[in-house]
Amino acid sequence: MPKRKSKSPAQLPQRDDIWYVDTERMRTWAENDDGDLFRPQLVLIINGNTGAVMHTNMQETPLEDADILRELTNTMLGSGQLVKGDAHRPGQVYMQPELASEWLLDELGKLDIQVRTVERPEEIQEMLVQMAGVMFEDDETEVPALLAVEGVTPELVGGVFAAAAAYYRATPWY
Repeated sequence: MPKRKSKSPAQLPQRDDIWYVDTERMRTWAENDDGDLFRPQLVLIINGNTGAVMHTNMQETPLEDADILRELTNTMLGSGQLVKGDAHRPGQVYMQPELASEWLLDELGKLDIQVRTVERPEEIQEMLVQMAGVMFEDDETEVPALLAVEGVTPELVGGVFAAAAAYYRATPWY
C-alpha cells in the first residue's frame, strides 16, 4: 500500500538542502480577471545545492510573511514545484534581511529550519530580469526607471524628493 502524503511540513524528513527564497515586485503591469491593472508580486524559491528553480508564484496583492511561509510550505510538500522530488524540509533557508521578520523566523524555527540573511546574489537579480523579459515580452507597459525618462536629472529627482519630505514632515493631514 502506498504511503499517504504528509500534510504537515513538521512531519517531513529534513535534508541538508539550502533553499533561497526571494520576492520581487515586477516592473511591468498585468491584468486581473476584472480588467484591473496591477504589478505582480513574485515569490521565487531556488535550491541552492543544485541551482534549480523549485517554485515560483505571482500574486496581485503585496506579499506578507504568511504568504512567504505558505509558498515555502507548498514547496516542502511538493505542491506546484517546478522540480519534482520527494517532499522534504530544507536544512536552511537563505533570504534577504527585509524578508526575515521575527514571526517568519519563529515559524521556520518551529520546523527546525535555520534561516540565514543574505543580500540578493547577482545571479538571482539577472534571473529576475530574464524572467520578466520572457513572461512579459509582448508587454510594452514596463515601468521605466525615473532617470531614464527624457529630461529627468538627478537634481530634479532630488528636488522633488526634498519637497515631498518637507511636505511629509509638515503633516498637514493632522
